[in-house]
Amino acid sequence: MKSIITALAIFICVSTQAQIQKGTMSVGSILDGNYDRGENNSQTIKMTIYNWGFEVAPKFEYFIKNNFSMGLGIGYSVQQNIRYIEPLTQNQFPVTIKSTTENYSVSLFVRKFWFVNKKLAVYIQPKLSSFDNETNTYNKVDNPAYLENLRISYAYSNYWNHNITLSAGVHYFVRPKWALKAETLVSKFNMTQNTQNLKLIYPNISLAFGINYFFGGNK
Repeated sequence: MKSIITALAIFICVSTQAQIQKGTMSVGSILDGNYDRGENNSQTIKMTIYNWGFEVAPKFEYFIKNNFSMGLGIGYSVQQNIRYIEPLTQNQFPVTIKSTTENYSVSLFVRKFWFVNKKLAVYIQPKLSSFDNETNTYNKVDNPAYLENLRISYAYSNYWNHNITLSAGVHYFVRPKWALKAETLVSKFNMTQNTQNLKLIYPNISLAFGINYFFGGNK
């Protein structure tokens, strides 16, 4: 993460005079996905774990000054964790646990751009977001002593959380009005009803990609 911040600082120092003019508008979206599989085994169980998810987040922004915009975004994401537990001893039964979280969000952000050349621009983006999270949990124990419907249980929870983030990104203009985007999370402050958490330097790798279309002005 330190190398990303250092690179961003260098880009700002050597930026050219190219600009996105005041009055320009932009629409775009970030697409993000993840998948991993792992195992957590012991002498008594074999556990296989799957995690997958994706996010889509369309945004609209308006440039109130040259190379400086304000915007609004909405988003949807889903993340699922699946655990298959196989017993290696007698008198135990296979267990399946699925937890699915759907997330609906709205956000306000500002972005400041610096151009490295006519096609390449870097930016920083402070953003305030609110999220509605809905989690469904499914548990199944394959115990033959119970009827099929008694082997399954469900749980549901719903909560809001809010966060303030700082991201850094890059735009590459493949056409005068079309740009490919890559973005990484630098800092995050998250607040729920009962907890608050600050990660001044975000410890995990977070990389999202998207595309933007610019109109109503000249780059």
